[in-house]
Amino acid sequence: MPALIVVLIIGLAGSFYLYLGASARISGEEEVRNVILLIGDGMGPGQLTAAEIMNGNDSLAILSLPYMSMVSTHSASNYVTDSAASATALATGYKTNNLAISMSPEGENLITVVEVAEALGMSTGVVTNTRVTHATPACFMAHISNRNMEYEIAGQILETEVDVILGGGSSYFTSLNPIGAGYTIVETSEELMNLESGKILGLFTTSYMSYESERDPEIEPSLAEMTEKSIELLSSDPDGFFLMIEGGRLDFASHDNDFEGTMNEVYAFDLAVKEALMFADKRKDTLVIVTADHETGGLLITGGYSSSSIRYEWIGTGHTGSMVPVLAYGPRAEAVLGFSDNTDVGSFLLSVFE
Repeated sequence: MPALIVVLIIGLAGSFYLYLGASARISGEEEVRNVILLIGDGMGPGQLTAAEIMNGNDSLAILSLPYMSMVSTHSASNYVTDSAASATALATGYKTNNLAISMSPEGENLITVVEVAEALGMSTGVVTNTRVTHATPACFMAHISNRNMEYEIAGQILETEVDVILGGGSSYFTSLNPIGAGYTIVETSEELMNLESGKILGLFTTSYMSYESERDPEIEPSLAEMTEKSIELLSSDPDGFFLMIEGGRLDFASHDNDFEGTMNEVYAFDLAVKEALMFADKRKDTLVIVTADHETGGLLITGGYSSSSIRYEWIGTGHTGSMVPVLAYGPRAEAVLGFSDNTDVGSFLLSVFE
């Protein structure tokens, strides 16, 4: 029987979390067969702390991950990054200018973790509740100088070998031929859940998918449902898989300083993290990493020391230069303790597959 270990974590709001489990399941030199990277777009310490407080006695799945550090997010061109440059760092391990999608400041294509995984014969998946052509998912599937060139990004996506692509943005594919590229197109939750295999392009809305509070569950699957189905589809590959999940609407709600909406999106993202952890917990070969591309809105928790006097305040509507958390679970998860910049995440992901 493997030795049991206890890891004590101080949560972002000062709470204590106790994780008890088999040492082989959270650390060590075991082979990493599968990697699940979850990105909470715009999710900084303020969003996580507020969600932890608002969630009461139910701790977030995110904060149960046993290893955590904080990383800087600046781009090559700006102290405050956009999602394109920050996602490029996560996907490739390199800094680039704002707006660029997995291209260097000099205009050279940067090798992504998806491309490396595919070269090794692994299955790959990209999931978002924004548009699949939007900045963060695009950085894992395309190379282009400007994130706003989404029609061109859509064309590049169909040239990839990504097995499962789920999100919104069908309007960018109307002049293209996904079926000719080998994809089965799904447009509703039921169609997605009935699938058992194949290359899947799920496009559930013409543009962004809906906020969680406005989502029609018969049409738009939740982020957790897309995560669960993607894992089901990809995990049959004996060579393993890489899967990126983005909780992108969290960023939009933070831009709007919509506190309730932001909390709803954090919880929806947290349920996706829970799905990833439930899969990883059954195995010894799956690494789960949770992080953010940047913080949005500068959410602060102020007031007094009692819960009744707590206030939630925003300092702006744009991105900030704040550091963001990176948390991990599974084999080699302890490596994140040495991370200090978002490029460390990308470099580590590439090294896992060496």
